[in-house]
Formats: sequence, structure tokens, C-alpha cells
Amino acid sequence: MSVNKGIIKKYSQALYKVAVKEDDINQISNRLHSIKSILKSVPELNQLLITRRVQMEDKMIMLKNILGDIISDIEMDLMVLLMENGHMMLFGEVVKRFDYLLDKNSQVIKIRITSSARLSDDEVQQISSKIENKIQKKVDVKIETDTSIIGGIKLRVGNTLIDGSIYSRLQKMRDTLIQV
Repeated sequence: MSVNKGIIKKYSQALYKVAVKEDDINQISNRLHSIKSILKSVPELNQLLITRRVQMEDKMIMLKNILGDIISDIEMDLMVLLMENGHMMLFGEVVKRFDYLLDKNSQVIKIRITSSARLSDDEVQQISSKIENKIQKKVDVKIETDTSIIGGIKLRVGNTLIDGSIYSRLQKMRDTLIQV
């Protein structure tokens, strides 16, 4: 395991424990995603939080001014800890790992269905119920359309990708023919 993965794991596990203790997991997750989105859309802010040239007090004032309505003490404490330890650049990965822990410990798992054409509600329901029966958890379905897969579907269940697209089958055939 790389050093960063270990660091990310520690921060996310500590954050998850605090969220469970505060009984505020979903709200914390929503706020983390809002903060992550802001940091992604305003890279200058992200750079200011990462740099050691700006004093910690100034960073905290900036955060409260910009994220005042969004951020709670829990997220502020996390960000201060990340900044103090020079790990602010890992914020997005900490949020991802927090989401993983949230999904892992909940009775609902997120799935993403990608198809070349829009699926009917009945088709989505059939796929969802088969997955629910297989994994014994409720599913939260997100549907995407991607014409580049030509046909078939791709399923992402948690961290597992099941690629049943025609595009991937053609790629495998191509690779096999090239080797021959």
C-alpha cells in the first residue's frame, strides 16, 4: 500500500467514525461533496489551501468566508488537519474513501448502468432487482447513455465493473486477432 493510500485511509476512517458518532453521515457526505466541487471549480482556492506560504489563520478565515454556509466544524477540522499536515491535496481522495466506507457499511449500494440507448423503466427495474437479489442489498441506480459502447450494457456495482458492451467485445476480438 502506498503512503498516500494509508494516509487517505486513516483520515477517511477517522472522519467516518466521527460522522457515525454524530449521527450525521449523509449531511457530512453532502457537505464534503459540495466542498470538493467548489475546490475543483476554483483551482486557485485549492492552491491557496495547499501552499505553505499562506498562514493557517488566513486559510481558515478564507474558508469560513467562502464556505460559511456549507462547512460545519467537522469538515473544518478535517481541512485544518489536512492543511497542517501538508495533505490538503488528498482531500478529494479522502472524500472518495469516505463514500466507500459509507456504501460498505450501509444497506444500499450504488450502481451505474451505462447503455448505448435509453433503457425503459421495466429494463432498469429488472436489472436492479437481479442485482439486489444477488448482493442482498438495496441499490441506488444511476443511468447513463453512451453511444460509443455500440450496444449491450456496462454495470458498475460498487467498485466492480462488468462490461457487457459490444465495443469491449470487439476490442477483445481485435486484440486476439492481432496476437494471431
